[in-house]
Amino acid sequence: MRSWRTWTVILVFIFITMNIIYWKGYQCTDPRFCTVVDNTVVKTEPMVDNKSPVTPAPPPPPPPPPPPVAPITSKPLDSEAHLYDHMDSNAQPIHDPNTRYPNTHGKSAEDLDMIAPTSDKTTYRLNRQEGLKYANTGDLWQFGVINTKPDVFIVSNTNYGDVNNHFRREYRIYNLMKWILRVHRRDADRTDPLVMVDAGSNHGLFSLVAGASGAHTIAFEPQTHLRSVINMAGRLNQISERLRVLPFAVLDKFRKLAMEKVEINDGGIGGLSYDKTDGLITTQTIRLDTLPSYERLFPKKSQEKQLEIPSSRKSDKSILEPEYLGVEYAKEIEKAVDTDTISLDESLVFRQPIHFLKIDVEGFEIPALKSAAKLFENQLVENTVLEFGPPHRWDVTVENSAGMSQKEIRDTTMKSAKEVLHRAINEWKLDINLLPAEGWSKTVRWMNDHGVDESEGDPSKNKVVRKLNAWKFDDLPLDNDEFEKELKDLNNVVTEFIRLPAELVDAYLESSEDIGEMYLWFTKQNTESPVLKRVT
Repeated sequence: MRSWRTWTVILVFIFITMNIIYWKGYQCTDPRFCTVVDNTVVKTEPMVDNKSPVTPAPPPPPPPPPPPVAPITSKPLDSEAHLYDHMDSNAQPIHDPNTRYPNTHGKSAEDLDMIAPTSDKTTYRLNRQEGLKYANTGDLWQFGVINTKPDVFIVSNTNYGDVNNHFRREYRIYNLMKWILRVHRRDADRTDPLVMVDAGSNHGLFSLVAGASGAHTIAFEPQTHLRSVINMAGRLNQISERLRVLPFAVLDKFRKLAMEKVEINDGGIGGLSYDKTDGLITTQTIRLDTLPSYERLFPKKSQEKQLEIPSSRKSDKSILEPEYLGVEYAKEIEKAVDTDTISLDESLVFRQPIHFLKIDVEGFEIPALKSAAKLFENQLVENTVLEFGPPHRWDVTVENSAGMSQKEIRDTTMKSAKEVLHRAINEWKLDINLLPAEGWSKTVRWMNDHGVDESEGDPSKNKVVRKLNAWKFDDLPLDNDEFEKELKDLNNVVTEFIRLPAELVDAYLESSEDIGEMYLWFTKQNTESPVLKRVT
């Protein structure tokens, strides 16, 4: 039996052996005991016979830097194409603006009813897994302020950021609308209500700004869940009594159609589809010139029985299904399905001025414009703004296109676009202007290349780009609101625009695929409106 001394020697030997094995495999990082070069360890060899340590070979030099890339040169943008960015303002209004009218009307007070804050499908929303459903307790929305001057609350299920970005891209269109509504609101000769129609309302931002600017607003939105957020935003912005949200899509014929892409970006790019026979959301299409009459949209209490409007409908009910527009109108619109035209009694439809009409319907803008023919023929629309192109977006508008080639489809839509724009000029007596969008710089260059020159030989004037300026057009006091302050900061420039000469309409359309998206602004020829009195 070994003695304890023997076991001690054995244990010491094992300990030393294990340490040697461990330190042989240890990665040295301490420069006191080894050489570290570019994170690579070179162990220092021990001195042998008093000679210097063996020096490792130096690392290879780094590769030479790549030659500089020559900048991509392109033709400089025309100086006229420069656009100012949107100007943010941090201060929220601390009091209501002084809304000025040429005259005032008495207001009556009534007893207060009980209310159901979540009624009228206000909490209806689209769930990817469960489809359309009412919200559960604890479900949340995104509420946010958009700096639209007047600033408004917007509501979204998940897409507040995209709505805000949309406004920042298109704020000049909003400024144009606000200027037009302001001029007409303060017009002492106006005898009809101030009206804005929003065809393709989406999250409702145009409608909300128009309502906050003093207009009666009629929004077309076929997506069920988006009608709900518009309704909720109307309540937040205190404009429910002046806001009507209709469940129709706008087309130049009457159809029951499914919608596609409604689940993408909270319905932000949802559109009509001739190809889908069913879908999560279906809608009825109507023509703009069969819009229900003002009295059916905003009835007085004394008119409801005559118009056969349900007595349960309250004055602040924004979402209006057909049955709330009166029995006769609902019946005629339902009967029109699968027809291209319909003859409605003039008492049923809208036949008074529309001060601002906006059309943005995901590629169906040309058919929607055609659908307003009777309104234009009667000179009822003061200003129209239309999202326009590029032409590939119109491919979806051709019915029964399954057997057609892409060229045949494109030829069909291009022919239709040319016809309706020439009709606007020659029959409806409208001028066509182009407003800033993604194709703005290319449009300026295109006009220069085609010899457009409106400078009248004055070198201080632009050849192509015009500026619409705000001015003091009446004797009423100022409104003292955010929009007036913004105009002052912008030197009273409402927006830049370009006139589209009638003789260049076809050529511009044929180039529009390369130019990209633009906005068309239709105004009455030879108008005397103060809106256009200050153009430079």
